[in-house]
Amino acid sequence: MFNNTYKIFISYAREDIDFAKKIYSDLGKYSSLNPWLDVEDLLPGQNWKLTVMQTIKECSFFLLLLSNHSIRKRGFVQKEIKYAIEVLEELPESQIFIMNQIF
Repeated sequence: MFNNTYKIFISYAREDIDFAKKIYSDLGKYSSLNPWLDVEDLLPGQNWKLTVMQTIKECSFFLLLLSNHSIRKRGFVQKEIKYAIEVLEELPESQIFIMNQIF
């Protein structure tokens, strides 16, 4: 059966958590959108690194929240971006996967 729900992985720097939660909440208002945010969707005891990477691989879209924090810091947000690019390389050229919001 065809599924009209789009899982959207939200990638952000920890310093931008308030903005990420706002985007998560706004996207969640639409029945066809299923946003995924680590602080909202990781379950207690889950291997968070493995779950994050698996979610990126399985999502419909990777939403990258770009800010001064996310482009200047070292950390897991950089790994998420690199992995999303790897996933993108496996998709047809015409498919949209990585989207960004600059703020």
